[in-house]
Amino acid sequence: MTTVSLTISEVFDIALKSYYAGKLAEAEQLCLKILSADPDSAATLNLLAVIHTALGRNDAALSCYDRALALRPDFIQALSNRGAVLKQLKRYHEALESFDRAITFQPDHVEVLNNRAGVLQELGRYVEALAGYDRALALQPEHPAALNNRGVTLQALGRHAEALTSYDAALALHPDFVEALVNRGIAYYELKRFGDALASYDRAIELRPDNADALTNRANALDKLGRPEEALACYNGALNLQPHHVEALYNRGAVLHRLRQFDEALASYDAALALRPDYPEALAGRGAALRDQKRFDEALISYDRRITPMLSSIVAPRCMNWGDPTRR
Repeated sequence: MTTVSLTISEVFDIALKSYYAGKLAEAEQLCLKILSADPDSAATLNLLAVIHTALGRNDAALSCYDRALALRPDFIQALSNRGAVLKQLKRYHEALESFDRAITFQPDHVEVLNNRAGVLQELGRYVEALAGYDRALALQPEHPAALNNRGVTLQALGRHAEALTSYDAALALHPDFVEALVNRGIAYYELKRFGDALASYDRAIELRPDNADALTNRANALDKLGRPEEALACYNGALNLQPHHVEALYNRGAVLHRLRQFDEALASYDAALALRPDYPEALAGRGAALRDQKRFDEALISYDRRITPMLSSIVAPRCMNWGDPTRR
């Protein structure tokens, strides 16, 4: 019987194919076999880190990326992937440092520029984020993720009409881009074009019926169009999918309040406040519902909870982002 011996390169190719086929356990075992023979394989450490991330083992992933980068400090993909994991963990300053290192080695890496701008966006550094997206788009104008993310940043800056243009450009390239459809709906909503917002949300929901954010936003548009009963049904649909969707709970309470269903409105406000105790709009809405029931003492308590942070801020003053998965 003839024994066939595979090279390390061939085993790596099999591991990579297993990963892309979703056979993560098989891919992991193959990576471990490679590393037992060649502990200094930076490419294998990078792939193993990607597998750890897919399995929710972020600490193990970061350890593998650090080992890979100790071997190859200019390993762009490991730096980029490491930044993506740190961003996911909300360790934004560390993520930015990782992307900055990658840009030092390859200034024109579009995915790194897009992901780096996403971190700046999370840090509230919107002008810098916008410049980052523009830099990525100057290199690759037909980049739907960067166009969508640019729109999110423009919205954060209050530039809704420009955001709409960016979303439209993303959708011209990728008509079924659900996140861009939802974000375009938000831009239309901010521009008070509620019918257009509704159409954009409807298309997003057609493509992804289980999108609780799209359903909540659709309900907001329906409410603005004077269709509260339909809005209520839409909020309920979102909450069936995601019972702890705090914005849907608050907005449902507001619609129920206007429909003078006070007990149901209070229950919805209370559910929102159980998740976010300092939610100012929910505290104010709860106070108003109690006032309308002539429960004035209880209403005053709710209003006081709403006002206290505002008074404190006088003494001490203090957007659905989406990106392409990092290429591996």
